[in-house]
Amino acid sequence: MPVTTPTAGSRPRPFATLVGAVLAAALVLAACGTSDPDRTERPGSTSTTTRADVVATGRSTTTAAVAPTSLAAARQRCRGIDLVAIGDEAGASADLHAVAQRFAAEAPTELAKPALVCARPVEHWRDVVIQRLFTRGHPDGVLITDAEPGHAVLRFTTAEWETYKFRGKDDDATGHNFTGPPRGRTTFAGVGVILTTRGGVVMTRADSYGAVLVNAVWTWWHDEGGYRKVGLPTSAPAADPGIDGVYQDFTTAWGRLPGVFSASGAEAVTTTDRFVFTAVPDPRADAPPDAEGNIISTTGTAWFLDRAGVRHWIDSTDAFVCAQRVEQAEEIKVRGWVSASYRLGAPYVCPDQVTAAQP
Repeated sequence: MPVTTPTAGSRPRPFATLVGAVLAAALVLAACGTSDPDRTERPGSTSTTTRADVVATGRSTTTAAVAPTSLAAARQRCRGIDLVAIGDEAGASADLHAVAQRFAAEAPTELAKPALVCARPVEHWRDVVIQRLFTRGHPDGVLITDAEPGHAVLRFTTAEWETYKFRGKDDDATGHNFTGPPRGRTTFAGVGVILTTRGGVVMTRADSYGAVLVNAVWTWWHDEGGYRKVGLPTSAPAADPGIDGVYQDFTTAWGRLPGVFSASGAEAVTTTDRFVFTAVPDPRADAPPDAEGNIISTTGTAWFLDRAGVRHWIDSTDAFVCAQRVEQAEEIKVRGWVSASYRLGAPYVCPDQVTAAQP
């Protein structure tokens, strides 16, 4: 599949006003890539912004509770905060008791952590089964597995879960799962990938929003070497009045599916010969002036760009509002290749949370 370089005047607008809901498709995803994976700050490395790295969850690590030594102790302590222990059948429908036992096998790993990890009851979410986890009472990802027996249980971080369900909401558990049930983990193109029945969830950092690639685009990008031409996916698919077809951004190109505007229509495309990719020779050339200190948003997610030029995933509406209020940050809509041209740091932490967490 050729990737063409635009001639003078043919490059897409620096950033189009992105409209419509996120569309899933064979051309599917949410942003997270970086134009140079080797420059990306990996989990455990030292970030250039100390406040955001104080604690990625916004909670102090100096007062961690001692983990319970048994599942029985966990049950008692979790009930005290209106939650259940990992793998507990309490609150789960009868058809999920067998899956709950599979989740219970993961409990020792979670109970070995320095802080108490509790959960909500095991539940269906589309064609998978999940158990939402909470550490110190705050959301901390999910355990997830195929609803069909015989498949492994995976532990998703909050960022992985948000990326995985990019077209689905927590309270909409009956819709179509465009991503597909997870099957395992691997490393590809220098980043972590969660493999699914329809493709993969591409995660540059496990604690920051990633991107989903499925169906024909996944095959082209992963199996046929397309990643060498376009880099990592950097935005969710979107629709724009000025663009023919759903489109998606990558670190050095953007692709579109002409004439297809619905999620189901895009998913039905099984080959990549209909996709058109356009190269972006200089991703930073489209960056707005004075972006540092503001919020840059792409289709599907937003980032706080600090004064050092490091972007931090904004993981909630509260964090977004905090950045506007405390940092006096304005939202600037950009294309995915622009956001990915900035280094990736730890998730944004509201200064109010950091101050409150100090001993």
